[in-house]
Amino acid sequence: MAAATIPDHLCAAARLAVRNPAAINDIANTPAALWYSFTAAFIVLPIYIAVLTLSSEGDGSSVTFLTQLGPYAVDWLLFPVVMLEVVEAIDRRRHYCRYIAAANWCAVIELSVTILPFLLSGLGVLSIGLVQFLFVGIVIWVLFFQAFVARVGLQLDWSGAA
Repeated sequence: MAAATIPDHLCAAARLAVRNPAAINDIANTPAALWYSFTAAFIVLPIYIAVLTLSSEGDGSSVTFLTQLGPYAVDWLLFPVVMLEVVEAIDRRRHYCRYIAAANWCAVIELSVTILPFLLSGLGVLSIGLVQFLFVGIVIWVLFFQAFVARVGLQLDWSGAA
């Protein structure tokens, strides 16, 4: 049964995060599921703003802040367009809706994990050196997570997903 609500989709994303390939089936492979998954962009926006705020070394001006939000919007809009061409080229168009929906919902998990070191640093629990070390590890985890979602979402082998 495909997920119907935000909590259902986030649960499917969490199951994907722990490498449960069956979780991909909890996300419908329909245009409606794809469009609904962009709700995730609004869910993670406050998390993204928090990451920017906690990790920013800028001057704190509105212009600097807005220029940092630009890539966020581009990522949410450009990735699905680029992937439309990619799935055509690799003959996986039939999996496109489910894959983009899964990738969008998984972004909530990815950004939630990404903010943890910055929050712990802000609380004085972690040094900046440890935060940077953890952040590199999290980035590597996110890349493997995204490859896993591509593998199960587009039904590819690991080399194709990477």
